[in-house]
Amino acid sequence: MMLWIVGGILIIWLAVNFYFRYQTFKSLAKTMAKKKWDKLSKKEYANKCYHLVANKFTRVNKCWLKYPWKNFYYTNIWKLKKDSVPCLIQNKLFQRCLSKKFHKDEIKTKIDSNFEKGIGIHFYSNIKINGKWVDVDVWGKKWHIPFGKNIHNVKLWGEK
Repeated sequence: MMLWIVGGILIIWLAVNFYFRYQTFKSLAKTMAKKKWDKLSKKEYANKCYHLVANKFTRVNKCWLKYPWKNFYYTNIWKLKKDSVPCLIQNKLFQRCLSKKFHKDEIKTKIDSNFEKGIGIHFYSNIKINGKWVDVDVWGKKWHIPFGKNIHNVKLWGEK
């Protein structure tokens, strides 16, 4: 009996997660449709997507650990105002933006860990522009990580 209850809860949770993921991607697609970025180079397009997603979420913290429910699509995430979302979600939204101009073979999700910096497990993108692979850490923009770098290969504030 308990197995049926747990299974039912899991199925409902998955259905809710998939529904809100769909709603989030639909809202992002509406935003992207308003942009006139068709004639941009891949690098310019990726840079615009980087700023669009990074500037959408104004707060930054280690959400995946502090707020584990934010690792899932618990609401239409694209409609959140002045909130923080984990690197995994920002990475997915960024990659969704890129999919309009980049082939799926030109977009990779990278997973890194560096407990010395207090970040732990971290997700960022690796995209192919003009034959070169470039790191893009959308979540890291709030930490002043520039386009082309990730949080683990630059010095953060106060680091020596």
